[in-house]
Amino acid sequence: MSSSGTYLSFESIQDIIRKRQQQARILEERARSYIEKAIVGAKVIVHGEVMDIKTGNAKDKLDAAMNGLVESVYSKLNMVNRFVESDADILSILNGTDDGQIAFTGQGANNEDALNEISQWLELQNQKMLSTSMGDVQRRYQAIPYGWREIDIAALIARLISAENLHQIRRCFGWQGRA
Repeated sequence: MSSSGTYLSFESIQDIIRKRQQQARILEERARSYIEKAIVGAKVIVHGEVMDIKTGNAKDKLDAAMNGLVESVYSKLNMVNRFVESDADILSILNGTDDGQIAFTGQGANNEDALNEISQWLELQNQKMLSTSMGDVQRRYQAIPYGWREIDIAALIARLISAENLHQIRRCFGWQGRA
C-alpha cells in the first residue's frame, strides 16, 4: 500500500526501480566526468617540484605522475637496464654462456652502472672488514633509492663473480678456500 492508501502494482514498482537505476547511472557518469576534469586540470607536485604534464586525459596524467613519483623515490632504479627472468639466466651468466654480457664500456648499458655501484660498495665493506651476506646485498639494493628486483641483484652478483672479481666477492662474503 502506498502512503495514500492504494496498492502499487508490480509493474509500477519495476518502473520506479528502473528510473532510480537510470538516475544512478547518470549521476555516476557525471561524477566520473567531474573527477576526470579535475585530474586533467590539476597541478601535480612530486617531491616538492611542479611537474609539467601535458596530456589530454586523466589516465595518462596519473600514469605520468606515478612515473615521476617512482623516479623521485627510486632515483637509482634505472641503473639496472637489462633484466633477467629466471634462475636459468643466472646460471648462463655463471657458465659464461650469456650472450647479453657484451656492452660498450662507459655507456652504462648492460647494467654497467649497477655493477660498478655494487662493486664499490662491496669493496668499501671489505675495507671496513665487515662481513657481508647476500641478504645484506639484497636488502640494500631492493630498498630506496635503488628498488632493484631480487633476481636482478643475484644476476649482478653472478656477473661480478664471472667477471673475475672473484677475489673481491670472496673477501666480502667471507668465503674461504682457493680463488
